[in-house]
Amino acid sequence: VSDDNVAELHPERAKLKGPKRLSFDFARVFTDNIPAQVTDLTDLHNVWPFERLVCYSAFFAASILGPKLDVPVHTVSPGPSLVPSHDVPPPFFGLRPARHIFDRLVHRVIKAMVESTMKEGLVTFNQARAEAQLVPLKPGQVLGAVEAIAQRTYQVGIPQVEFPRTELPAGFEYVGALLPRVTGISTHPALDRITTWPGQVVVVSQGTVDNRDQDKLLVPALEALACDDV
Repeated sequence: VSDDNVAELHPERAKLKGPKRLSFDFARVFTDNIPAQVTDLTDLHNVWPFERLVCYSAFFAASILGPKLDVPVHTVSPGPSLVPSHDVPPPFFGLRPARHIFDRLVHRVIKAMVESTMKEGLVTFNQARAEAQLVPLKPGQVLGAVEAIAQRTYQVGIPQVEFPRTELPAGFEYVGALLPRVTGISTHPALDRITTWPGQVVVVSQGTVDNRDQDKLLVPALEALACDDV
């Protein structure tokens, strides 16, 4: 399942919005596959006893496979961290950290709504955990389930691009950008120009999903900034 084929595989998804779509995605895209993923990797481990599991942070089956197979899990988190912490807002809604009691009340309501979208998928998730003799998860534990058991979590980016959080699992590390392997040059060709530039530096990102049509943001941004001293 990917951004390219999800509409074809699940045409009913197009009719859903907001919390209903979050609930659908969590159940159909992520947790429905957990039992098969656990079976497949367990079978593989019986034939080829791998010593370490490296996975995406939303590969929830890893939270079962690590303890079940007694192998260390290393997880890579390519997007904003979803590990829960009392001082960061609920994910997915573009919220900022709470500054006063009203913000905290709003966050509490939205957090409850986000967790409610996990109830359907959590049934399948916890059934798979029970078969592995693991305790069930509560909704508030789901998004950080893999990081909670991982020996190492490689968080893409730097702390300064995320809201400060005081609660992080052991082995959590910011690793900067994931760049392609480059040979023959010691630094990125744009680095000297950026570091010696006397004016402002602007970073433009179109996001993690909608990147195919550069005319949506990147081209207009370049055109808008072309005459500025940036």
